[in-house]
Amino acid sequence: MSARQTGLLIIVVGLAAALLAALANPLGIGHSGFGWHQVVLLVAGIVLAVVGAAVVLRAPSSEPAPGPDHAPGPDPAPGPDPAPGPDQ
Repeated sequence: MSARQTGLLIIVVGLAAALLAALANPLGIGHSGFGWHQVVLLVAGIVLAVVGAAVVLRAPSSEPAPGPDHAPGPDPAPGPDPAPGPDQ
């Protein structure tokens, strides 16, 4: 698993945790009011989402960097071998 995929997974888990904390009462798994358990889960979810975003942004790009081997432009056409010079 690449660093980018790991970061995306962390973001999804964080957002799911935050969403669960925010919707606990309407889903019927929380008590009346916003309890301390929900606050802890909400904060942890937000922190995970931010950490995951940082991992994704710091992950190396999957594209090769342009360089001498990857210079844009037409490929040279193959031609006949040059004739040997007088010193060869």
